[in-house]
Amino acid sequence: KELAKIRSPVLPMWSARTNVVLGYIGVWLVVGEIHITTIAVDKDHRRKGIGESLLISVIELAFQHRARFLTLEVREANVPAWALYAKYGFSEMGKRPRYYRDTDENAVIMTTQDIYSDSFQRRFQRLKQEYAARSRDNHCLDDSEQNSNEN
Repeated sequence: KELAKIRSPVLPMWSARTNVVLGYIGVWLVVGEIHITTIAVDKDHRRKGIGESLLISVIELAFQHRARFLTLEVREANVPAWALYAKYGFSEMGKRPRYYRDTDENAVIMTTQDIYSDSFQRRFQRLKQEYAARSRDNHCLDDSEQNSNEN
């Protein structure tokens, strides 16, 4: 149902075994920038690396489209999301007061540095390798769970 409401390109991750969407990420490609409009993981599948896998996919998409920055808004209270974005080099750039209509909660605007900078490249490659190793070692994602852009 949520996917039908989104008006931006979406990369879903699903379980082929159960035919259920486990998570998705929506993006806008704006001149030189990828804006992440939404990222969500089914509550029964959180803490399994799905959100991180989706974020990695969008960063790679940014490289494919020669975008230089990624930006997003995150709820002030969403500490796990903040931690993931900070881990991948997003920094707080400002706030949007009462951005979320359902709770009147503020949004924090987070943006990366230039993704072609040496420091971003080193961090991203290291984190991507660490994620791949964790996925293999812990079987974070079942073999039947796939990201749509891994065809």
